[in-house]
Amino acid sequence: MGFGAWAGTGAANLLSIALGNNDEDTQQKLLPNATLFGFVSTLAFAIPANAFAPVLIQLMGGEGGILIEGVTYLRTSLLMAPFWVYGVTFNMIIRGEGKMKTAAGIMAAGLLPNLALTPLFILVFDMGVAGAAWATNLGMLLYSLFGYLYFVRKRASFAARVNSLRYHRATFWAIAQSGFPGFMVNITSLIQAVVVLNTIVYVGVASDLAFYAAANRMFIFLVTPMFGLMRALQPIVGINYGAEQYDRVKKSFQLFSFVGLLLVAPFWLGMSWLPEASLRLVLPDYLFVGQEAFYLRVYLAVLPLLPIVFMALTFFPAIGKAKQASLVG
Repeated sequence: MGFGAWAGTGAANLLSIALGNNDEDTQQKLLPNATLFGFVSTLAFAIPANAFAPVLIQLMGGEGGILIEGVTYLRTSLLMAPFWVYGVTFNMIIRGEGKMKTAAGIMAAGLLPNLALTPLFILVFDMGVAGAAWATNLGMLLYSLFGYLYFVRKRASFAARVNSLRYHRATFWAIAQSGFPGFMVNITSLIQAVVVLNTIVYVGVASDLAFYAAANRMFIFLVTPMFGLMRALQPIVGINYGAEQYDRVKKSFQLFSFVGLLLVAPFWLGMSWLPEASLRLVLPDYLFVGQEAFYLRVYLAVLPLLPIVFMALTFFPAIGKAKQASLVG
């Protein structure tokens, strides 16, 4: 997913700017080079990941039966890795056009079959964890297919050469550079998860792991709206920047940052005021101590700053300044 977001976000940033300044030459080169970038990155990840699957699962804290099931799930998922990458890439590019409704519909076309097939494969066909992976794989296959059909049927607002793989060096590396900040955030999040989980497993006790899982789930719940705002901000900033409407670019960033703060602030205040009650919403039967309530307040302390950070991660690549976004990330 991270590699697909890398290719798709990079291409979407360039596309939005190209649409704003009517740069048809760049528009025509984007899809072939985004596809090539996705293919190269898939091979670069999938082959080593398949070979070292046990090591990767162990790094995440997997042992015994969990290790075996984790390896099965990872290797099964990697069989369809190109469709994971292409599906996300196509969807990001559609969002770069500003067509959020279309992108959401295509995403739902892959998600709903996944939800329907998962219990069928696991419970009816008794496929276990491999069944869950295959349900996701088939969902991503449909996700990619509908994205492909969107471009084949010429519904895009630009000259989308979806069947071309013509390499253009400058465009290829511009995609890599523009999409890298988002990919770096995924990588750092993964590294953080590996370090924290392994530290808890080897130093802490079961209650520490339960607390972290609950706190992290709450944190993800609170920042999820930020991801939606980021996706919506990108084409607005990019297209207006390409059209040299710089005042709109500035106002869009300020507005989205403010809206993000309005969405986060009430929940942050409530959870900081009633941390124990908030934790019990996630783990109702667990007895939390006062110290863990303090830890939750510390864990959530950065939330008011995240709207502007998240918007900056979208804003800078959308105006062609990926290096600044990398520093923020």
